[in-house]
Amino acid sequence: MLHQIPSGVFHKNKVNLIGNGVVLDPLTLKRECDTVASFGVDLKKTLFIAERAHLILPTHRALDKAAEVSKGTQKIGSTLKGIGPTYMDKTGRNGLRVGDLLDKNFTTAYIKLRLKHQKLLDNYSFNEDISAWEEEFSKPLSF
Repeated sequence: MLHQIPSGVFHKNKVNLIGNGVVLDPLTLKRECDTVASFGVDLKKTLFIAERAHLILPTHRALDKAAEVSKGTQKIGSTLKGIGPTYMDKTGRNGLRVGDLLDKNFTTAYIKLRLKHQKLLDNYSFNEDISAWEEEFSKPLSF
């Protein structure tokens, strides 16, 4: 049930932190928050997210899939969740972080990174439509 949220949220009077070493998928997080809230847990009081945690973007998922498909019979069994490409951007200091969501220039930074990712996807000859992923990603997140 939980992939992004620490299990400590089910224990009263415990502070839970998603730290800056984590790559965070806001869509998965939103679904988990909704599920946990249905159990009566008030995450606004118990869950904190580091502003420096990196975001998994729709293009990270696409890059993960493109890289896996390109390996043919040498596939590594990726989960296709975009985790590896996000860590690559994190270590390369190219990624977007949770705190960037609050920046007025977030959209510009997102588009810049998306264009970089698109060039990589073009090298893989990846032409799958990711607009559904992006549409879901662009919906307002409220917890």
